[in-house]
Amino acid sequence: MSKLPRISVIIPVYGVEVYITKCIESIKAQTFIDFEVLLINDGTKDRSVEFAEQAIADDERFIIIHKENGGKVLHGT
Repeated sequence: MSKLPRISVIIPVYGVEVYITKCIESIKAQTFIDFEVLLINDGTKDRSVEFAEQAIADDERFIIIHKENGGKVLHGT
């Protein structure tokens, strides 16, 4: 029976190739280690996923989930 992490962090990945590596490295540098990170690829067209995959290569706490782009949601209509 595996132990669940104490904290789950969700990071949207869409058009963030300039920021995603620094974001992941910042999380990896934390002293608190009992966490998981779910990177949600919402159909990005840039190299964000490629950079994310490189940054998380040897860290099983990070998981990339791929989905089709959901588009913009309008509330109240």
